[in-house]
Amino acid sequence: FKEYDNLMIVPRPVRGKPKETLGASLEQIEVMEKLIKENYDKYSKIIPPMPFFDSLFKTMKTDKKGTKCYIPYFVQSVDGYGNYEKCPIGLFYDKNSNIFDEHFISNQLLLNSCYKVEEGDKCNGCINQYDMFNLYVEGMITLEELRKMPSLNNDEIIAHIKELKSAIIEKEEKGRENIKCKNS
Repeated sequence: FKEYDNLMIVPRPVRGKPKETLGASLEQIEVMEKLIKENYDKYSKIIPPMPFFDSLFKTMKTDKKGTKCYIPYFVQSVDGYGNYEKCPIGLFYDKNSNIFDEHFISNQLLLNSCYKVEEGDKCNGCINQYDMFNLYVEGMITLEELRKMPSLNNDEIIAHIKELKSAIIEKEEKGRENIKCKNS
């Protein structure tokens, strides 16, 4: 696949209950990490940027995401019954919020927020292709690196992603200002 121009292969670990029997051992993770690092230049055209792999291996080794998750700003998901899922991977969702509910439409979809992953959360050991958005918001990858994903290699989509990042940063800065004011 390394010769393809419009392809990205994104590894992601097994999570949830299947992880108990299918999860990788520390030794397997370290072998994969070594292989990626030694061969990154050869395959960089079709695999995510190195910061993704750094995050992947850290999460797999510690079973801790340890970051904020901005994915709900970028990707919205509903289950087969029209219930909004707070996480597009389906690890968190609110069964009481149906997309056909007027209150939900006017509030929930417009009031996205990041999620601070805490100890014991279902999503703590999760990492997936959407984590590229987290890395971009945190300044760990560039827009050009996001464009490597064929589904994001579009000027309109990239412009929207830039707007979302600006809005997230502005919202977080205002939140920090409010905390400072309350503590003063």
